[in-house]
Amino acid sequence: MNINKYVFLDLDGVLNHSNWYNNPERIELKYTLGELESDYDPTCISHLNHIIDKVPDVKIVLTSTWRLSTSKDLDKYGNYPEGIITALMNAGLKCNIYGSTPSVQNRRDVEIMDFIYNDSTDPYVFVILDDDDFYSNSVHSEVLAPRFIQTNYFESGLTMENANAVIDLLKWQGE
Repeated sequence: MNINKYVFLDLDGVLNHSNWYNNPERIELKYTLGELESDYDPTCISHLNHIIDKVPDVKIVLTSTWRLSTSKDLDKYGNYPEGIITALMNAGLKCNIYGSTPSVQNRRDVEIMDFIYNDSTDPYVFVILDDDDFYSNSVHSEVLAPRFIQTNYFESGLTMENANAVIDLLKWQGE
């Protein structure tokens, strides 16, 4: 049985964190990889790649406001023909991005539900990775909150503990 497995991914606070911006390694990466690529903590990227290694058929769907950036918006950072996806791949992400949520009322909870309703086929399972909780008080909280893993913007971004929790939630429990 083919099961669609989605990770709805925010970027800021998941693939970086405030401690990363003060890290000397980031400054070095800025000159070797590029300004935009240096925004992503290699440890957080490694944790996302761990998910991809363990669940190779996972589909990464961007929910971050960065998803709306065009290559022209990103020109000041360098050459990004595929927009933010190019920067993520340059920063070491092992898979291409499957897609992004639509822009609906600037509400991630509604955008995720819209994506699931319009773009997924049964059976499916999903996880939301975000540092902000748009899901616990949502009208869709019954569906979204149990599938939400909150990262810490101030300290660590995506941890290995978070990554393993994602892997566990992506295990299909159906028949």
